[in-house]
Amino acid sequence: MMFAALVAAAAIAATLLAVLGLAASRRVVPRSILESHNTVVGHGYAVLSLFIGILLALMVVAVWERYVEAEEITEREANALADLYTDAAAFPEPDRTRLRERIREYVLAVETDEWRAMAEREESPRAWQAYAAIRRAYLEVTPNTMREALWLEQSLDRLDILADARRLRLLHSRARLPAAMWVVLSVLSLATIGFSYLFGVRDPRLHAVVSGAIAAALALTLTLIWALQRPFGHLAGQPPDAFVELREVMEESER
Repeated sequence: MMFAALVAAAAIAATLLAVLGLAASRRVVPRSILESHNTVVGHGYAVLSLFIGILLALMVVAVWERYVEAEEITEREANALADLYTDAAAFPEPDRTRLRERIREYVLAVETDEWRAMAEREESPRAWQAYAAIRRAYLEVTPNTMREALWLEQSLDRLDILADARRLRLLHSRARLPAAMWVVLSVLSLATIGFSYLFGVRDPRLHAVVSGAIAAALALTLTLIWALQRPFGHLAGQPPDAFVELREVMEESER
């Protein structure tokens, strides 16, 4: 809902500002002067719009790929936890119960505390302590048989996968486009809207519709890029579905 409201507000604001800018430009440069230069202006506008169109398309693809990658990393982390939880059955008591308790504590900490913290580009101390507790629990396991030793070795490998996925998830939560990129995108967007004022269109209402539509399209695209650059942010952030499902499965298995 928040993202939808922001998109609507951005489109409406950009349209109104573009129309007001068009009205102000007509007071400075009358339409009669611009009509004779439509061909030259058209060529320049085509080059400018093509350039910013390609740049915006590349930015959307780039942030979308990172958004999807963040989702895959989260699923990889949840899968590693699920494997660790299942493989704990290979160890005798009390190691089995202790390992599973530490895993459940970590899943709950990530689902609740850390997911909210990532929206602010931070991490949860509770989740970090829960992860450290999992590692300590495995390092405290003393295998009594060759079978248990093999399962412990495999679990430690999965624990490394979990650590890598957690680190990548946190890095993705802090990702953002460079400020220089936003400056370039903003300047080119304003230039594109301003260039549309240079056409000599006889019907001012039609001209207002065209300029407003261009401004709305640019605003929507920039808003999309802004939201997708933060895959765990407040606007278009991903929900902790993988951890919620894992927690429910673990709770169901304990009944």
